[in-house]
Amino acid sequence: MKKALKFIPACALALFLLASCVLAPAASAETAETAELEISVSKRDASGEYDAAAAVTLSPEDDLTITEAGVYILSGVYENQMIVIEVGEEDKVQLVLAGATLTNENGPAIYVRSADKVFLTAAEGTVNTISDGADYTLTDGDTTLDAAVFSKEDLTINGAGTLTISGNCKHAVVSKDDLVVTAKDLIVNAAKVGLGGKDSVTLSEAAVVITAGSDGVRSEIGSILVDGGAFTIRASSDGIVAAELVGISGGSFDITASEGIEATYILISGGEITISASDDGINAARKSESYTPTVEITGGTVSVTMGAGDTDGIDSNGNIIITGGTISVNGSSSFDYDGSASFTGGTVYVNGQQVTTLPNQMMGGGMGGFVGQGGMGGFGGGPGSRH
Repeated sequence: MKKALKFIPACALALFLLASCVLAPAASAETAETAELEISVSKRDASGEYDAAAAVTLSPEDDLTITEAGVYILSGVYENQMIVIEVGEEDKVQLVLAGATLTNENGPAIYVRSADKVFLTAAEGTVNTISDGADYTLTDGDTTLDAAVFSKEDLTINGAGTLTISGNCKHAVVSKDDLVVTAKDLIVNAAKVGLGGKDSVTLSEAAVVITAGSDGVRSEIGSILVDGGAFTIRASSDGIVAAELVGISGGSFDITASEGIEATYILISGGEITISASDDGINAARKSESYTPTVEITGGTVSVTMGAGDTDGIDSNGNIIITGGTISVNGSSSFDYDGSASFTGGTVYVNGQQVTTLPNQMMGGGMGGFVGQGGMGGFGGGPGSRH
């Protein structure tokens, strides 16, 4: 049984676009005016359960290339070795770490070369670590293997045990497909990216602490969806960044980064999000042609504190839509939007003072101001009003 999660942003945006000539997506078949995303988390993704009686135990002395579907248990020290999974495209493999230490100085400690899906499970009541070396170059054909856990296929990290993954060379976890994380005690350290899923990343009721030299969580071409859990992210670049959409419906977040959250479309409908950023706190930038850049907040609690300089609390290269939630922005520039702003619900504080309109860093220039009561929008206009 799957838990389906769907986000459909407010249809009010379409009305604004009909009245405004500043955004041209209606003329482009590639650009959607609203975002919609469905991602499912299966029972097996979420549970971390496994059939111990049917499992195969792999000792450090065994052949560590897995060629058949099944459940495999690892415990003990696997020093300077690589676990390779190479099974059929319809086969699933579950790797259960039960007090395991996996290291490889010359490449990934776990490499999923082929499979339908792989589950990496930290067994309840156990402590486990995975790490790669600090300096190596390894390729498989035209694929560069550059993470402590590297998967060409769908990857799920789950389980109630403690798991620490350290990407000492570049990244900690990379999936070239979809990445799902439901682990209850996951610690991620990375020289560059902490958790990377090329097509998508789903974080569901997980507890994760990330320290990253570049991005904390990244989806190269797709979206990131979070529906609950507790996340502490310390990243030198972006805390959470996706090409298309970041959708957050629940969970608690403590993010310190150059930028907190960045995507083309950012949709927040729940959760408690605290961001401390030296650059923009929340930034909707055109990283994909799938959507008009938009920050939409319909619920939850969002607190953003920016550093000094040319920084914005909530910055959109397109639109800002606020219909609910509590938003607090502290810094010299609270809001910056190039398109339209709609503030019809929720509570907004700027530097401790409640406001009824959204100020705009771009005020005073462009093609005319946005009129909160339904007038024409424009680049660099005045504030959006709550009405």
